[in-house]
Parts: sequence; C-alpha cells; structure tokens
Amino acid sequence: MKKFYLTAIIVTSLLLCPNNIHSQTTLKGLNQIELFKQFTGVWKGEMGKDTIFTMEIKSFYSGFETYVKTETKGELVLEEKALMGYDKKSDKLIESGIINNSPEIILWALWFTSEKKCEEVLLADISNPEKAILKWEFELITPNSMVWYNLKNNKITGTYTFYREK
Repeated sequence: MKKFYLTAIIVTSLLLCPNNIHSQTTLKGLNQIELFKQFTGVWKGEMGKDTIFTMEIKSFYSGFETYVKTETKGELVLEEKALMGYDKKSDKLIESGIINNSPEIILWALWFTSEKKCEEVLLADISNPEKAILKWEFELITPNSMVWYNLKNNKITGTYTFYREK
C-alpha cells in the first residue's frame, strides 16, 4: 500500500508546470514545458474509499515545484515535495521528490506524447520506457479535469480522475 501511495504522489508531482520557462521542442514538435503548463494549479480527486489525493503544481524559478498529499479518513497517509526541470539533452522533464516516510530521493522522467497526454517512468527506466514495470500516463480531458492511468507491466491497474480547484 505504501508503494501505491508513493507512486501516486510522484506521478502527480510530475504534472506541475511553470509559467515562464522556455524549452526546446521535440522532434515531433512538442514543447514539453509549454504543454506541462496545462497542469498548473491545485488538483483533487478520490483514489479509493475514503482516500483523497491533492496535488499543487506551481512555477519555481525556471522549473516546477509540487506538493502532493494523500489522506484517508482525514488522516495524512503520504506527503511529497518535489522539484522538476527540463533536461534539454533528453527532451524530458526530470523530477526529484522526497516522501515523508522515506529518506531516499526518487527520480522520474516525464514527457508529452501528444498535446494532451504525457507519460512518466522512473529515471532508471528512461532508456527503455516500454519495459518499465511501473509507468503512469496522464491525459487532460478538459482544462479542469485529467485522468491518471497507473500501469504495471503495461497493464492498467488503476484509473483516477482529478479536477482542478478554482
């Protein structure tokens, strides 16, 4: 259960976006930073019975800052702070996060595959993301709603809908 919450927090924090960052476009013509800006704000949704997930994404200098928390029955289960920035060499967003119940830093890579969809894997899996055991996909459905797909061995194990708070 801890791994699930940790994964949820990390994935969510990758959805952060800045307002004044410039990046190179990909070979496909996708500007990773500009597309990520779509996720700026506070997002909230249910992740199971009595479990609420909240994610705040905001600009931080030339990168992103995220804060994620998961609460079950009003009690804090998982909390994460992360910083994210654009890596020109890989044309991906790289995130480093620390979770409240672990002293280890977690590194992730995130990239857009279309204007409304992005994928995220552990940085260790970036050279072969299709073989990553854990993977997340995010899809912006409307400007104020997104769906997060949790995948294990390329099979969807969870689907969560989040809404932007005004």
